[in-house]
Amino acid sequence: AAVTAETMYSPPIPVRYHAAKQTRLPAIEATKVEGDLHYKEGHARANDWLINWTDTEDQITWEIEVVEAGNYQIEVEYVVSEEHLGSILVLSGGESSLTNTITEAFNPLELPSPDRIERKEVYEKEWAKLSMGELWLEKGVQQIELAAMKVANEEVMELKSVYLTRNF
Repeated sequence: AAVTAETMYSPPIPVRYHAAKQTRLPAIEATKVEGDLHYKEGHARANDWLINWTDTEDQITWEIEVVEAGNYQIEVEYVVSEEHLGSILVLSGGESSLTNTITEAFNPLELPSPDRIERKEVYEKEWAKLSMGELWLEKGVQQIELAAMKVANEEVMELKSVYLTRNF
C-alpha cells in the first residue's frame, strides 16, 4: 500500500505543448474537486463529467504547465437546463480571473448507443461552450480554478471540460 500511495502523482497538463493551439482540461483530469461535486458515473472514467454543483464553495482545480506564456481564450464546456440559468462562474489562473454568467440553456439527451446491454459507464452527450474571455498565463506550472460566485436556482451546471486556446 505504501508503494502505490507514492505513485498516485498526476503530472501537470501541458498547455501549448508542441505548438498545439488548443488544450482541453477534462473534468476527469482535475487535480482537485471540492465540495459536493461528484462524477456522474462516480469514478471519473473516460467520458465522465461533474454534476451536483450546488454551492459557491464547490471548486474544480487543474494543475497545468504553460509551455509558452501568453493570452489564452478560455471556454467552459457545459450543459444546463432553462431553470438553472443565471449562475455566475469565476475562472482563475495565474494572477488573473474571469467571470461570466450562464445565460444560454443547453440540455440535450444522452446520445443513442448501439450497446445491447446497458453499460455501467456514462453515455455520451453533446455539450455547449461558454466563452469566459481571455486570460494571461505565465510560463510554468500553475493552477486553473473554476468556481461559482452565484448559484442560480440550486444548481450551476454540469461540467465536461475547460478549453484553453492560444491564437498565435
